[in-house]
Amino acid sequence: MPQLDKLTYFTQFFWSCLFFFTFYIPICNDGDGVLGISRILKLRNQLVSHRGNKIRSNDPNSLEDILRKGFSTGVSYMYSSLFEVSQWCNAVDLLGKRSQITFLSCFGEISGSRGLERNIFYLISKSSYSTSSNPGWGIACRNDIMLIHVLHGQGSIPQPERSTCAFHFRPPAAQNALIRDQQRHSFHLVDPSPWPISGSLGALATTVGGVMYMHSFQGGATLLSLGLIFLLYTMFVWWRDVLRESTLEGHHTKVVQLGLRYGFILFIVSEVMFLFAFFRASSHSSLAPTVEIGGIWPPKGIGVLDPREIPFLNTPILLSSGAAVTWAHHAILAGKEKRAVYALVATVSLALVFTGFQGMEYYQAPFTISDSIYGSTFFLATGFHGFHVIIGTLFLIICGIRQYLGHLTKEHHVGFEAAAWYWHFVDVVRLFLFVSIYWWGGI
Repeated sequence: MPQLDKLTYFTQFFWSCLFFFTFYIPICNDGDGVLGISRILKLRNQLVSHRGNKIRSNDPNSLEDILRKGFSTGVSYMYSSLFEVSQWCNAVDLLGKRSQITFLSCFGEISGSRGLERNIFYLISKSSYSTSSNPGWGIACRNDIMLIHVLHGQGSIPQPERSTCAFHFRPPAAQNALIRDQQRHSFHLVDPSPWPISGSLGALATTVGGVMYMHSFQGGATLLSLGLIFLLYTMFVWWRDVLRESTLEGHHTKVVQLGLRYGFILFIVSEVMFLFAFFRASSHSSLAPTVEIGGIWPPKGIGVLDPREIPFLNTPILLSSGAAVTWAHHAILAGKEKRAVYALVATVSLALVFTGFQGMEYYQAPFTISDSIYGSTFFLATGFHGFHVIIGTLFLIICGIRQYLGHLTKEHHVGFEAAAWYWHFVDVVRLFLFVSIYWWGGI
């Protein structure tokens, strides 16, 4: 067995450290991690979610000091002042009760402090009067604090609502920051994110680890496992951020939704080109069999699968799941939430049955992937199609959970549309597989 002692130990140490710090940042970071999520949620809920709030304080001067301490550093220094903001929240009880942290809010706000710091000044409006002697500061019981909230699919900032609030905070630079930070276009300018570079590192580790494992290098399996875990974790947190931006922060306007649709259509086109290579290899080998395989198709000595057995059963099962996902789409458009959930459960159930039969077919196959060009094209084409089925099943499971939680509406369900398109693409590929691989190759 080849030995790469120094390289192996170095790579294992490097990826172990990287893996540790990757989980340390979102879990143990007090400013933007799980440990700081309660303060983020408390501040967000106190500022946005409730109306008719009253500040409980008998000393206006101490109250003004608390407000100054909580907000004086402004938008760009929210991270460093998060502890002070939490002290302000504890001293000034805006709600008169403690905020309840739900699972959904934790799911959407784990890394939401940047959105919070950007939207704080949306809650601050101009005031025609002030009760404080300090210029730019004021505490007053009034009804002209504007709450700005961009709804799903809305391309511009709506007319502000009036909300009753018992405090007014207007530092000298707040109005300029408010005017400068308001979005005056329909595009979503995303925040800086570490997930592209972490995903690239995970893909690199997976590729290098896979090559090392296939060539029996020591440490290849460890590097491959760490790379896969790192890559899957990056995918999870990245898509979590996208869901937070669309569902909770309302950044996905009509223009953004259109761009997402175009991007996913191009992704499906790229997958069509990818699978077309396997169909082309199979058709070329069957129409012009070479001397190496005996000049016939299927090659001599290959026992093919009967297309009238499991393949013929699996095809209508997958097509039925496509009909079920269409049923779910119509239910969402009609506003029937429970019916959409039932349809998605039926779709996922049929997909799992299809995957089970596909595994049984592989287990009973009388040939392997190394048995001539027939085995190679068969397992590559059907295997990658099965992999797409598994990915689509996970996609639909997430859509079902979001539908159950009330994330999807008839006006805003781009994620479900993408999942439905992907599933119909899988259905069409299955038809071509049955005709070109099973039926043509089986006769």
